[in-house]
Amino acid sequence: DASRGEDGDSRIEWVVVELPADVPPRGSVPEFRQVLVVEDDPDLRLLLRTALTDAGFEVEETDSGPAALETLERHPVGLVLLDFSLPGLDGHEVLRQLRGWSDVPVIMLSERQSETERIAALESGADDHVSKPFSTPEIIARVRAVLRRARPPPAVTSLSWGDLRIDLLARGVEVAGRAVPLTPIEYELLRHLATHPGVAVSREHFLRDVWHSRSTWQDPETVTEHIRRLRAKLTAAGLEEDPITTLRGFGYRFDPPRDGPAPGTIAP
Repeated sequence: DASRGEDGDSRIEWVVVELPADVPPRGSVPEFRQVLVVEDDPDLRLLLRTALTDAGFEVEETDSGPAALETLERHPVGLVLLDFSLPGLDGHEVLRQLRGWSDVPVIMLSERQSETERIAALESGADDHVSKPFSTPEIIARVRAVLRRARPPPAVTSLSWGDLRIDLLARGVEVAGRAVPLTPIEYELLRHLATHPGVAVSREHFLRDVWHSRSTWQDPETVTEHIRRLRAKLTAAGLEEDPITTLRGFGYRFDPPRDGPAPGTIAP
């Protein structure tokens, strides 16, 4: 049940459980299994892509520092394999800039095998350092080890806000104890908004993460129409206060109580 503060405001109630070690938190699998390979040697990129794909990872790749930063701003991943010697920006400068706004795990790849180089990489914010040449089994083992250390905290399994309750494991939604029949798309929109309270989410972000599309392929008004249907169903179920705020020209935001987390932005 949702609790209320002394001023009568609803408060978000997070219910947390520990999942078994071999069950990743719901919603974390796609990003957690994605690896960005930043390497200017096409043969080595192919080798890493093949090994990672065979190990069950989804792989993106770039061949320069600027391209890596652009990719990471547009599409978060679970881990970065970052070569030291890159055109445009070297690996240390890419890592320095990246650490200004992201804590994504990074494994540095370098032909230099000195202790000084390894220490410099780790002190710059790398999570691990691998010297070339290396074996693909070693890389896979190191990727898995770094990802284990970077696993998120225990998963949130349900969320309550006023009369609205979202069961994140059963994928169910209730208003004042009554089930609300949502389509899978409507549920995903609500889940994404409610698990990022106070965060502005662009329509393009929804197209990418919910529809697995983009605005060049699909009209962003698709998102607008599905949000309209979602709101209508919540209102028809008896939800008096609409928790979804429209941000004209951008997207939507799930507004938490005034003592909720600070707002942010999820853009393409």
